[in-house]
Amino acid sequence: MKILNFTLVLALIVSFLSACKLDPPIYPKKTDSTSTIDTVHTGTTADTGYYLKATLNGQALNWQVTADPGGWGTGSGGNAITANGVITGYLTAEIFASNKTLLPGFYVEFKTMQVDTGNTVTPYFNSFVNTGGWNYATIYDYDPGYKSLIIYYTDSTGKPYTSVGPQAHGTANIISATPIPGQYGAPEGLKIKLTLNCILYPADGSPGTLTLVNAEATVYLSDLLKG
Repeated sequence: MKILNFTLVLALIVSFLSACKLDPPIYPKKTDSTSTIDTVHTGTTADTGYYLKATLNGQALNWQVTADPGGWGTGSGGNAITANGVITGYLTAEIFASNKTLLPGFYVEFKTMQVDTGNTVTPYFNSFVNTGGWNYATIYDYDPGYKSLIIYYTDSTGKPYTSVGPQAHGTANIISATPIPGQYGAPEGLKIKLTLNCILYPADGSPGTLTLVNAEATVYLSDLLKG
């Protein structure tokens, strides 16, 4: 499987880091690799309440986003195409280590969004992430009219994993999606709380899987549909 490196145009990692261009996380390649939305990493502080708690292959994870050196950061990215005034694509919420490589990282992709470029963009974005159960996506490509999630995990060595694969017992549930006003020149977004269980498959097709269970996370998703 081919791998696509996303270009980071703006990286405002937690407040103790200055803005700089950093090595991006790695994702499986989409059909349209030229339509990457600028990835925006938003500055965060200890009171933002973004986190990931889970058990990964028997190891407990507790990633709390804070402003401490060596901690965790949060942000958003995505990929979309615009044709005949209609935006089609996905957006991704991210939690990652606040270091030069941004590794390890956890990513929740919400897809497939499809909306016109007029004044309906913000209402559409705010209503897309509805509470309740979500299905895991079975393909990487856009599938308009179908809401689904893809979970990505990249370990500390840079090896990427994905939830695209058999998920006979996988579950995903959106607990809440709270609108967040735009700030520091960034667009508005959503603070999303979710729970999930899934199998993660090596994105390069190599043997071995990871089991993610009892996962609870609060993530930030920026309204990048406006471009």
